[in-house]
Amino acid sequence: MTVTEPIPTTSIQVRGAAALQTGEPLVLGVDGELEAGTAAEFSTALAAAAGAGTGPDVLLDLGRLYHLDLTGLDAIGAAAAEFARHGRRLVLACVRPRVREFLALSGGEALVPVFPTLEEAALHM
Repeated sequence: MTVTEPIPTTSIQVRGAAALQTGEPLVLGVDGELEAGTAAEFSTALAAAAGAGTGPDVLLDLGRLYHLDLTGLDAIGAAAAEFARHGRRLVLACVRPRVREFLALSGGEALVPVFPTLEEAALHM
């Protein structure tokens, strides 16, 4: 079986999940490419979806994130720091192999916890 990557795009989308029960993390999916051209859009969309201030911890499903660069990683790190200031956590799950390799090489895994599945990430929140 051959795995093919999608045609590159220069867009990013943050998808929200259905309302969750109190105490459960908010699960948001990130689609596209998180890089210099989309980092500001990602930050705005994440803030709109997750809310500012208090609220549940946030679990980002990166299963449909096909590219991440240092600017995108900075945006994730800034979001994690902002959540932490409000006593919330941000974690990543379902990270594609290429993006996972970038996170490992760049030290990104030290900024934000990374889990192989949504279920495993939710257990650690």
